[in-house]
Amino acid sequence: MIALLEKGETRKAQQLAQEGLEAFEKAGHARGQAMAQRALAYASFDKHDFDAAVQASEREVQLLQDLGDRKAQASACLMLSALQVEVRRADEGTNAAQQAVELYQELQDRKGEAIAIYAQIFPHLLKEATGDALSTSEEARAIFQDVGDRTWEARTLWASSVAHAQKEDFEAAQGKAADAQAIFEEVGDKKGTCTAMLVVADMHLENGEFQDAISIAEEARHISRHIDYRRGQAAALQRQALAQLEKGDPDKALSLASDARKLCRAILDKQGEVNLLNTMAHASLKLCMQSDEALKAMEGNKNSAAKKEHASALRRASREALAHAKSSAVLARWMSDKVQLGIALTFLAQAHIVSGHLKEALKSATESSDIFEELGNDAEQAHALVIMAEIQAADKKNEAAVETATRALEMARAVEDYTVEDRAITVIDSIKGKQQQQAQPQQEAIQYQIEAQPDIAQSVAVPAKKGLDPAWVKDIVTKTVLASLATDDEVHEDSPLMETGMDSLTSVSFRNGLNAQLGMNLPAALMFDYPSSRAIVDHVIEVSQG
Repeated sequence: MIALLEKGETRKAQQLAQEGLEAFEKAGHARGQAMAQRALAYASFDKHDFDAAVQASEREVQLLQDLGDRKAQASACLMLSALQVEVRRADEGTNAAQQAVELYQELQDRKGEAIAIYAQIFPHLLKEATGDALSTSEEARAIFQDVGDRTWEARTLWASSVAHAQKEDFEAAQGKAADAQAIFEEVGDKKGTCTAMLVVADMHLENGEFQDAISIAEEARHISRHIDYRRGQAAALQRQALAQLEKGDPDKALSLASDARKLCRAILDKQGEVNLLNTMAHASLKLCMQSDEALKAMEGNKNSAAKKEHASALRRASREALAHAKSSAVLARWMSDKVQLGIALTFLAQAHIVSGHLKEALKSATESSDIFEELGNDAEQAHALVIMAEIQAADKKNEAAVETATRALEMARAVEDYTVEDRAITVIDSIKGKQQQQAQPQQEAIQYQIEAQPDIAQSVAVPAKKGLDPAWVKDIVTKTVLASLATDDEVHEDSPLMETGMDSLTSVSFRNGLNAQLGMNLPAALMFDYPSSRAIVDHVIEVSQG
């Protein structure tokens, strides 16, 4: 069963589990039924069918309670708690974990009690109750220290690191992750060491420290290779690929992701392969954008050889983006993984747009939207809807475009996705503005503007908006710089902000402050791409103009 799941054969695993359940029910074997329900929960979880997984887990808990097997029931409660967190039911997750705590206390199992307390951290994180998450992790850690379990102590430190990162205290987060890594190394848990390193790499990525992310991921890769832990090697390579994408080197990212995919294929890790195919599609789309920008910059240039070279690179990257996105969609569909299928289809829509196939693009984006609507994932559905609206606008289907963009706008505001909100408003304004002005329709063109997130890409160019007032933007940026530096001293608008005392931690606060006041979603690498106040002001104005 587990072997089938590791190979991505979720349908076969689910079929075997269902057949086993029916056989045990027919024989009246309650413990066998409980085992089969757990197997069904695992198979449903791997398919991202979390509601079905929760139902199977709840039935397992009830069967074990009826049998009076408190130890097995406590273990089942822990799994149920984790599944409730996956479906974003924080209170139910806490209740299941607390039931496990009480069962382990009755059994006088101190380690089991600590593990159940540890499980309560994640519902707290889901509710963004970081204070409760941190106090719970300290309570669990104290028991692990008391019973002498260093490995679980390290895992608890890792959870504390996640909580600190949630409250954007990255210095404390990295400190806790380093402590966890040190314990893993001390007890010789190489896989645990790699996991801790990858958590730190993720924090560096979130904080815009891309070279640091690459370095720590390379260390994790070296350790994984030494112990022949190929899943860890693939995970480290993917972090490096994502960092290279953010640094603007899609060629390098594509190479790293390709190497990681080979590792996943070698160990039959279908889930990892789908993720990497999406990363490869993203990198190929970035290459499309670079080639397109180069061609636009050469307009009027008589160097036909250079133009042919860039045009050839554009066609090649476009074909690769289509191939990677199609492969991801086919594999996700075979795995019956709706979440991954929805993401893959969004990439496929973007790849079709780059190739000029608007009909196919709309079909893929529509299917993606339908999937995320079924799953209740408003954030991803909003992304799919705004792509649909942009395609409809480019295809002159103005009424449909406004209707779809309005849906995307409402969802984007509900989930506070400022990028999608701005794109939806742009579509609506471009169409309604034309109608009001009775202006001659302009020919919309496809542009290759790929967002930082690897699952969604902006796809259709629309007429520029008037944009924000430059003086107002300059005032906002200046005041936010001074507030972040906690100073009243003048900061010259051409001075690199990193040289004025702003570090990686305060840069996060600075970016968040700008996002809140400007109603935008500026990138994590803002200060690296636009190092001075003047550069940031110019970038904000350019973005506001569409």
